[in-house]
Amino acid sequence: MTLGTANIEANLKDLTSRPHLAGLPEDLESAEVVAERWKNDGLLVIKPKYNVLLSYPDDNNLNRVTLTSDDGSVIIQTNGTEKVYDSAQAKTVNPFLAYTPNGTVNSTKLFYGNYGALEDLQKLASVVGNASLQGSIIIMRYGSIFRGDKIMHAQYFGAIGAILYNDPADYAPFGTTADQVYDQKWYMPPSGAQRGSVLILDGDPLTPIYPSTDYMYRLKEENVKYLPKIPAQPIGYAEAQVILQYLEGNEVPVQWRGALPNVTYRYGGELHNGSDAWSLGAIDPTSGTATMLEITRVLGEMYKNGFRPRRSLMFCSWGAEEYGLIGSMEYVQEYVKVLGARIVSYLNVDSAVQGTAYDKT
Repeated sequence: MTLGTANIEANLKDLTSRPHLAGLPEDLESAEVVAERWKNDGLLVIKPKYNVLLSYPDDNNLNRVTLTSDDGSVIIQTNGTEKVYDSAQAKTVNPFLAYTPNGTVNSTKLFYGNYGALEDLQKLASVVGNASLQGSIIIMRYGSIFRGDKIMHAQYFGAIGAILYNDPADYAPFGTTADQVYDQKWYMPPSGAQRGSVLILDGDPLTPIYPSTDYMYRLKEENVKYLPKIPAQPIGYAEAQVILQYLEGNEVPVQWRGALPNVTYRYGGELHNGSDAWSLGAIDPTSGTATMLEITRVLGEMYKNGFRPRRSLMFCSWGAEEYGLIGSMEYVQEYVKVLGARIVSYLNVDSAVQGTAYDKT
């Protein structure tokens, strides 16, 4: 028996035909597809259930960043959505950062914090002063460190809100013209905003160390130190470009500068005359699921023909991975003794393939 690339391609196409944000009906539908396929392949399927804390955006009230003048007129307001390239494609969740709190914050102070690393914000504080950062909003670019750490660092330095964006220097290295970004190339388009979790631990934040079963004691959300206390929003670099053009103050060092055209990267400060009021997953994780389905198909056929492995094989399809490895972490927390005693190896196929070509070795 051999693995069929055509089967993997068909699996991938089917699984990415619908969005599957954890905890929503579409995600359950995808899970049922995997379970049914495994049953047909002769595998024993179990479905452990956990009650975990997840967060979702409100599509009826879009998350926006607004820059207004003193008289209340809007200078710029972000869309809260992305450009749709294929109207036939299933609607995806609007840009948001999971586990950031609901709320609206207003500030007359906006600063640029580079990647939001601790040393970046220490440098920013040394230039503008710690007092200036209190009650401010900090805009930072993706990259270098985990997005959740960026938000927590901004909060630590006194910010009341944070904005994240993908700078072309890191996500569109050949330019931002239409022929160099999606949908002509695979680089981030101007309206693209990176979704993701900002949870800085793995597993359900309300039951750290323990499985989130029905009988488990849970912390109160307000007492969980791993959850940020300030609102944050991802935006596209086209919108970030306009916002950054309003920053004043000294120019940042060369290593802080991105590649947005017509932008002089500055530390920021007081905004004069104004105030600053997770997709289909075709690479991560669905390429791994598509490949794993083909592997289980082949092994299922071998099993039906008499093959018996010398050790038990378990195939797992985890839920809420993007929120913080929640499905896998809760399972391990519940069965940690047995797994620690019996597991020989664990192979992660979260992203089994990427790129536009297939190389067989």
